[in-house]
Amino acid sequence: QMAKGAQAAGLPDLATILFEVSLAGMWEERFLDFKKVAAMLYARHLHLVNADAGVGLKSSKEGAIYATERESEVRAWYEVPARASLVAILTWNQDNTDVDLHITEPSGEECFYSNPRTESGGYLSGDVTDGFGPEIYILPNGKPGGMYDTDVEVFAENPNRLSAPIKMLVEVVKDWGWSTEEYISKTLVQKREKDRDTVAVVKLSKEKKGSPLRVTSKGRPSYTTSPSQQRWIRTGDSSE
Repeated sequence: QMAKGAQAAGLPDLATILFEVSLAGMWEERFLDFKKVAAMLYARHLHLVNADAGVGLKSSKEGAIYATERESEVRAWYEVPARASLVAILTWNQDNTDVDLHITEPSGEECFYSNPRTESGGYLSGDVTDGFGPEIYILPNGKPGGMYDTDVEVFAENPNRLSAPIKMLVEVVKDWGWSTEEYISKTLVQKREKDRDTVAVVKLSKEKKGSPLRVTSKGRPSYTTSPSQQRWIRTGDSSE
């Protein structure tokens, strides 16, 4: 969240550092999927820096050089999907609380915990029942012009929590890994168990007008970061 805040504030170099910190941290086993989410969003961030897309996303010279090489490394090392028609990510703020992601595809088939893989190839990362998430839906090849409904449902809440509502964040990316990529982020608050709400309805493009990102295969990343000085130094290189 801090990295995305830096993005929104027009500080791409700081966002890069914060994403690196999140990937370098030690995660408990139940939260390992958060590292995957961080890697996915980081790869997207690096692409935006490389494409110099949008107001406030222009990086420093050093940051731009770093992003050019780092993007393909992040995609390869963390197995970030190169391209997908649709990606949806659900996270929430309560422990011991089960919130579910539901995607209804154009055929009417629903991708959720009881049906984690659909006939069209959409799949859910897993069913997180003990709090925070994430639950991730990835559709490699969607139906051109198809409508996809993104719903969330509070399946079971923590009986020991106070009256604080459950706050959920849903991030939806259309045309993941294409130059025509679109990003939607919505926050939803629910107070009652079994509440289900539609967060977004996404219509896929009838034809691809953009170009796919070029993704190369590399090994373990070879860079470290120097957050205090906001510059990048290649491991083993004493020059600055």
